[in-house]
Amino acid sequence: MFSVSYWFGAAPDLATLAGRVGIGVVALFVVAGFAARVVAARTRADRHAATLLRRVGRLLTTMGVIGLLLAFMSYENVRFLGDRFWYALWMVGLLAWVLWIAWYALKRLPAMREAERARREKEKYLP
Repeated sequence: MFSVSYWFGAAPDLATLAGRVGIGVVALFVVAGFAARVVAARTRADRHAATLLRRVGRLLTTMGVIGLLLAFMSYENVRFLGDRFWYALWMVGLLAWVLWIAWYALKRLPAMREAERARREKEKYLP
């Protein structure tokens, strides 16, 4: 399973149940990404939440489209572009992007909200 011939061998079989579920999940990424971007565009109350939602929507849309392209390449038996190691790289990229968004949501966003609250508090007393 972890040998070079496995990762650089034949493309994964997408006709299995796991392959179909994987394609379904990736297709849901695209739909959820578009939905998140629409909701973010219509959010007026909290601009920080809209920014976070826009980032999540961008993640889901981009990774969904890339995942569907990988699945298409595997389905069409394109030798190099349909290999398994692209899926592993896709998962690493997805995980890195999710961790970046989590860091933004848990570390930067509270600091930005606090700075905005302090700015509003200060502006109350300015002419």
